[in-house]
Amino acid sequence: MYNYYKPVFQSGAFNCPHCNTYSQQTWGNLTWNTDSEMGEVLEDWQSNLCQKCKKFSIWISKELFYPLGGNVPQPHKDMPEDIKADYIEASKIVNISPRGASALLRLCVEKLCKQLVGDSENINDAIKELVKAGLPELVQQALDSLRVIGNQAVHAGKMDLKDDVDTGYSLFHLLNYVVEDRITRNNLINDLYSSLPISIREAIDKRNNALV
Repeated sequence: MYNYYKPVFQSGAFNCPHCNTYSQQTWGNLTWNTDSEMGEVLEDWQSNLCQKCKKFSIWISKELFYPLGGNVPQPHKDMPEDIKADYIEASKIVNISPRGASALLRLCVEKLCKQLVGDSENINDAIKELVKAGLPELVQQALDSLRVIGNQAVHAGKMDLKDDVDTGYSLFHLLNYVVEDRITRNNLINDLYSSLPISIREAIDKRNNALV
């Protein structure tokens, strides 16, 4: 996956909240103008201009205010559309409700597991089936982190996620990581294998069947 550099106040370069490109940023103050008065600088209000897409972002008291969800990575390009919609919704509320965002990302995991395993009674069973099928340990840990933290967000538990924005940010990275491992890599392998001549693939199938 690409490196993601979160927007940071007064930083000279980061991934733009609008176009997601890592690009140079220029900064300036915001002013209040009326027809009869000269512009007055607004205290604690600043903006940055992306040199790639030429769009502005707005910061208030050193915190990104606009666009909503601009300080988390965009959903992975191979993320299924129905999951992507929940991911984007979560990104728009993580700054004001990390707990709500965590619960939405748990829903993303539930949907993803159903696509990978098929219908199962719960996420825990689905992850168990994936582990049996050879799921790498790091991917299992990412799924379980999303599952457990999402559960804690919905139910009273040992973790208080009410103001834990940093944990909320981390969950977006974890979900993208799972999509990269479970979908993107598999698609790459399948596409390359399908490009082999059919005679070679038939010979490989014959070899594999002889091992059974």
